[in-house]
Amino acid sequence: AAGAAGAAGAGPTQVTVSETKIASLPKHGGLRSALNESSDGRYLSVGYVSPDNPEVHRIAAIEVETGKVTTAAEVSFPVSHVQWSWTRPDLILFARTYPEGDRVPEKIDPAAGPRSRVWQVDLSGKPAWPVFPQRPGELATHECWWTEDRFTFCGGHHPHESHLKVYDLKTKRISILGAGSWWPAGTSAEITRRAWWHAA
Repeated sequence: AAGAAGAAGAGPTQVTVSETKIASLPKHGGLRSALNESSDGRYLSVGYVSPDNPEVHRIAAIEVETGKVTTAAEVSFPVSHVQWSWTRPDLILFARTYPEGDRVPEKIDPAAGPRSRVWQVDLSGKPAWPVFPQRPGELATHECWWTEDRFTFCGGHHPHESHLKVYDLKTKRISILGAGSWWPAGTSAEITRRAWWHAA
């Protein structure tokens, strides 16, 4: 309405903007995610690197009302894609970054333990945990919360193959929502054109 009145020649409009500082971000050696809001609006989260030890990566939970900053997760590997659940205001999904990328190599050191890109942490104080182990050669990437305690991600088991999948936290079941394609003689460009990427 103000814009319409101004356009009709009623004179310039005036806008007042105020801002409130919620909290100071923790001292860090680099942010690893954007700010993300919990489903009830109570918290913001952000991933960052410890300034005194670049091997330590943390996820902060910032209470909007009080400005209190707590550490939701502290891990020894790089994190990214930090995002609160759409339905559970205490649950955060995040990605573990591996040097080799999001597809597990065909040959991995068994002593290194299972590989899992997708991790979770809640606000109970217990350590973060991997959601599902990836098999040798398996891709998991671009995870995103969906409905009813489920999240989608892109993944497959063959080179360049990527289906749109959904993981159900209640049943621990993985289903294919949108099938990509793979065939032995397909080139990487041909298969990639028939795959799913950045699904949300």
